[in-house]
Amino acid sequence: MPVTYRPGTSWTHIVWTVRGFMQVCAGAGFVDVGWGNAWTRWSVPVDVLRYIWAAAHPAGDVACIGVGADDHAYLVAGGSVFDQGLVIGQNPVGLYWSGDWVCVIQRPGDKTRPTYYTVGAVEHEFPPDIAGTSQGFRDVKPDGSIIFGDHAHVELVSGVVLHKPMTRGHMTVGQINGPDQIDGVIAGLHFASIPGPGFEPHVAWDGAQAYAVVARTGSGAAVNTHPPFPAVIDPPIDPPIDPPVETPVKLPNDVYNTLVALRPKYPTPLGDKGAALLNEVAWAHRSAGWGLEKKDGGTTCPQPRTGKTCGCDILRLTNLGWDVLGDAEGAGTPTQSDSGPADPARFVAPVEPTGVIPDPDPDPEDLDARVAALEAESSSQARTITELRAKVTQQGVQINDLTVRVLALENKPSGGLTPEQELNLARLDGLLSVLKTGFGTQNSFGHKHTVRWP
Repeated sequence: MPVTYRPGTSWTHIVWTVRGFMQVCAGAGFVDVGWGNAWTRWSVPVDVLRYIWAAAHPAGDVACIGVGADDHAYLVAGGSVFDQGLVIGQNPVGLYWSGDWVCVIQRPGDKTRPTYYTVGAVEHEFPPDIAGTSQGFRDVKPDGSIIFGDHAHVELVSGVVLHKPMTRGHMTVGQINGPDQIDGVIAGLHFASIPGPGFEPHVAWDGAQAYAVVARTGSGAAVNTHPPFPAVIDPPIDPPIDPPVETPVKLPNDVYNTLVALRPKYPTPLGDKGAALLNEVAWAHRSAGWGLEKKDGGTTCPQPRTGKTCGCDILRLTNLGWDVLGDAEGAGTPTQSDSGPADPARFVAPVEPTGVIPDPDPDPEDLDARVAALEAESSSQARTITELRAKVTQQGVQINDLTVRVLALENKPSGGLTPEQELNLARLDGLLSVLKTGFGTQNSFGHKHTVRWP
């Protein structure tokens, strides 16, 4: 959901396509994306375009490129539609103007994963450290320079950790966590741009002082323009000095080898099993502090046993993260990428890959049901105890009856018992002993006798 600037005119906000139309909203009033603004509607040959990118012509025209349901890229420019061929992966398209509209497209290669991309009609190899990128293009700047998603998952700007960052002019915007919202940093000033959870922000610059920020939210498009810079979070840094950033570190060989060894255990396409695979890798290296990345929005995968929503392709140490799976939901190819800064508050410890862990923080609405279940279980146990007591009492009566019978036999005059009676007496004696032992009777009866044989 991009925003671009039409030179000499106004901001232009390109919105998701709906029912066969690409919609373009122009004018300063576009902050209310609502449907009262002036729209230009272009017919396109597919129902919905995804991963839309927009760019502006120096004369003020706007063009867009997106991905259709048939996985083809479509350029929409000047009221016409141009099929740009097959693409693959996330964020696989970009666009800029250089004497003509230049499309940047991630192409499928061997084993259904991207191995090259085209700029206009020129093929380029992906950087060697990207083995089947999972993130595509984070940014295609107006001058044609490309920022790869795998190289810019997280950026540290003036001490602020920004996820999915984008920079125009002097401003960088990105997602932050705690509170979840879209923030910006300009000249060392950290401010809130779009409050509330938002994803994959875009920023445009008029070349002078004004900026526009747009993001996807749960309730639709959200847009803001700057200045002013609202809700200043930190005092400005004067002069603005970025803190030193740690030199990226390759994913350690032992962790990478474990990832490669475990990958065949999981399906292809990997789907939502990415966190399960990475949890097993992190569990194997838990003594070294490895874990997963907590993620609340966008594409997530559940951690086994806990169900926590995590990034599908990120392995973590406390303050570093590695994007380790190319095409995470598809081929799920292990990659030995460089580290990037990470928020310690988003670290998720691994759990043993088997078994089930109950949720330590159940939702409040579940508590009544759980209490009712526990009360029912307690009532059932009470009934069982009552039944056992009744059985014990009954056995006690039987024991006393047997005791009386044994005493009656033993009190007969000496020599008055036949061999058969003596044998029965011995059997009764043994049964009485078992009953006393098994049911805990308080009967103190005890005796000895000798079986006499004729």
